[in-house]
Amino acid sequence: MTSSLPPELTDVIISHLDDDLRSLRASGLVCRTWLPASRSPLYRYLKIKDADVDRFLSLLSSPHNTFFSTVWALELVLLSSESKTTQLITHLSQFSRLEGLAIVMREVPYDLVPTLPSVTALKLRIAHAPPIPQLHRFISRLPMLKQFRLGTIRRNERPFFPASPMAISSLVATELEEVAMDGVCFASTVLVDWLISTPRVASRCLSLELSGFHPDLVAEGVSRALKSLGPHIHDLRLSFSDVAIASDLPGKLTEGGGLDFCTALTTVQISGLIRFIPQRQRPGRLWLLDISPSLHVLLRRLQPTGVRVLVLDVDTCCLADAHTPAHMDSVILALVDTISLYEVGSESGLEGLEFHGKWGGARSWFREHLEVAFVALLPPAVRFKVRFVEQV
Repeated sequence: MTSSLPPELTDVIISHLDDDLRSLRASGLVCRTWLPASRSPLYRYLKIKDADVDRFLSLLSSPHNTFFSTVWALELVLLSSESKTTQLITHLSQFSRLEGLAIVMREVPYDLVPTLPSVTALKLRIAHAPPIPQLHRFISRLPMLKQFRLGTIRRNERPFFPASPMAISSLVATELEEVAMDGVCFASTVLVDWLISTPRVASRCLSLELSGFHPDLVAEGVSRALKSLGPHIHDLRLSFSDVAIASDLPGKLTEGGGLDFCTALTTVQISGLIRFIPQRQRPGRLWLLDISPSLHVLLRRLQPTGVRVLVLDVDTCCLADAHTPAHMDSVILALVDTISLYEVGSESGLEGLEFHGKWGGARSWFREHLEVAFVALLPPAVRFKVRFVEQV
């Protein structure tokens, strides 16, 4: 009977099983004709490393290959198989549903990459950066691109973007919804010039992963970029590593004055500046909330920008086994230390404050009770602004 079901009905049934691998495998046993379709969601994301290249190429040449029609996201981590890279790159245009592409290579054969009309998200981690015009030509072959992430293989190395005789200002602006970069990329004046020359490149979201290496050059490059891009950015995301905090990169960013130009901001997300730490000295308190002084400095700098929603990523690693009723009070006591943040928020007209972390799951009773109990301790004027959000 199942073999006679219309294909569109089969697709609907299987689409409701995507999140349950046990049901997916079971559906493949219902009818032999369901087997390929039921397996396809398992292969929507593929990560190919050096050791996988030969086997993957062999599978692609098989007459029973279903990858071209099922893979939605592909990550290529090829650091020693560059001789096979060309052959693999030529197959990219055959992935008809490919939406996400991540490439981790020392040198990417940019000119060999075909036009990929379905790709909307691109992530590049490279050791040697190409001339900006070559990078731009590569991006132009992704006409539907909305998210672009650029990083380095070794975060402590400053990437070198060769200058080009082609005038950077003559490059056609690329419309992207989100741009994410390692902070060290901003140590390159050529890259910053490219961003400045295409002011619509980050018209909605700019995400910076600030590792802390070359802090003075990075702070100068970021500030210079924000002075030009600031009025176009609606969503700014700043992620600071321990090295960045130790080198006072947050302070250097505020001194650069670039944040003052972010006049269109509606949402700011900050990571790395607030975390739970074990507490063994004070009875009745199992944890303290370590809030970096840099967070207060950043918030006060962002006050005049009109930010409506502030998102704080909280490091909750030490709470992994604490999602129990017995630990609820201790977690709340630690969170009370954030009261000083609301003083800054209330002065700037903040409408929403979100704490993102691992709170026990999206449907966790712990997260729900934590939010209710914590918000009840806040001043009435800010109670409606606070939310706890489970990190994915």
